[in-house]
Amino acid sequence: MLMNLRVRDFAIVDEIDIEFASGMSVLTGETGAGKSILVDALGLALGQRGSAQLVRDGAKRAEFAAEFDVSSLPSARQWLEAQALDLDDECLLRRVIGADGRSRAFVNGNAVPLSQLKGLGELMLDIHGQHFHQSLGHRAVQRDLLDHYGGLLADRTNTESMFDAWRSLDDKLRLLTEAEADRASRLDLLGFQLHELESLSLAGDEYEELHAERQKLMNSGRLADGVNVALAGLFDDDSANANSLLADALRSVETLADVDAELAPVVEMLSSAGIQVSEAVDELRRYGDSLDIA
Repeated sequence: MLMNLRVRDFAIVDEIDIEFASGMSVLTGETGAGKSILVDALGLALGQRGSAQLVRDGAKRAEFAAEFDVSSLPSARQWLEAQALDLDDECLLRRVIGADGRSRAFVNGNAVPLSQLKGLGELMLDIHGQHFHQSLGHRAVQRDLLDHYGGLLADRTNTESMFDAWRSLDDKLRLLTEAEADRASRLDLLGFQLHELESLSLAGDEYEELHAERQKLMNSGRLADGVNVALAGLFDDDSANANSLLADALRSVETLADVDAELAPVVEMLSSAGIQVSEAVDELRRYGDSLDIA
């Protein structure tokens, strides 16, 4: 039985507190007197959908509270006991809707999801509008009525909770199974790669040699370009190369050494430099020919 309804800052309502006696209560008044506002407020206290537009202008939030005597509502009592929210024979449902649109729900002072408030509210009270009969054709409504009259709403709520828990565990099991399959596949790949490496029978510094060869092959184009530039500077450039310049310098100093023997060591150094340049040219050509350029 509904015992009390308190509303604050809802639509045009500043604050209202209504006590209900046992038996039948009737709200009367002219059109626009606010009867439907009270019914809507009661629906919001029971978990019906609401929005920030319902908050009175200038207020931070709208508050709704409905107090019930559940001594004659066994299905509601069962629900409260199952959720460990029971409090003697009384039950206080409270709803807060902020001006920012956020909504909070409470049962006997304990915060609960809005879906739980709505589920409990359906056990407390039926609100019938002028078009309520049309909803009787909906499967969900028919199922709710059947469960309600069979006293099964608490069991249904528990079943839904257990199903959600099972589905969560099933998802975790699926993820673990997939992870195990990925692990097995990864182990197979690593085992194959290990077998391939072992079959190579690499000895000593062979890995370093293969790595160096790989680096050489990866940079073969760059190496060939560098060799060609060096050869051009040392020998191949007809206009000016190190070999011809050294030869010219050697001939000039040899002529001078005939006049002054003190230049004889310079002649030997230039002659040796020419020989080293020729050897460097030969070595560069050999190296260039050895490069494998795709």
